[in-house]
Amino acid sequence: MKKLAYVVLLASLSGQVMASGIPTVDVAAIAKTVEEGLTRAQEAANQLNQLKEQYEQQIKYAEDQKQRLEGFTDFSSGFDSASSYMVKESGTKAKIVVWQNDFWGKPLFDGKPLEDMPWIKKNHDIIQGIITIIDRNSDAFSTDIKIMTENHMTFNEVKQSEEFGLLAKSRIHRVFKDIYVQLDSIFDSENTEVHG
Repeated sequence: MKKLAYVVLLASLSGQVMASGIPTVDVAAIAKTVEEGLTRAQEAANQLNQLKEQYEQQIKYAEDQKQRLEGFTDFSSGFDSASSYMVKESGTKAKIVVWQNDFWGKPLFDGKPLEDMPWIKKNHDIIQGIITIIDRNSDAFSTDIKIMTENHMTFNEVKQSEEFGLLAKSRIHRVFKDIYVQLDSIFDSENTEVHG
């Protein structure tokens, strides 16, 4: 019985090639089948590793988001304390410029944008303005800014650096230009109010 099963198995593997009624084994076909199976297994393993990496990235992203959002509950009380100190304790007439970074999406507090929050409205007299760093939804912009900040470089250092090519310098220039336009708008309105 074992011999018959062996012959049937060999015949099925070899495509049932027979020579004078005697089963023959096509070793090359078997090797090719095994090689194809190993290739498919390696491809599946590679795909599994990629999925694992994506999963780990998503977990890290979720943890980062959680930490970022947990800080928002403390932000409003911290902002109130800082603004209160500036007005009451220090006696300064300095103004606050609020920076809003949209890289992770537009910050919402209880579903409301930053400018609609009561602690922003309550302190409008000491808030000079809100600067928004817009998310450009571009890996190139993100990578350029990341390299710049990881290397603790200023905008002028980036302009002089050989590490950044023409396109990277252009992208970083656009980011800074947008920020400077907003700053100019905020401080020009202050000068108009003071001198006007």
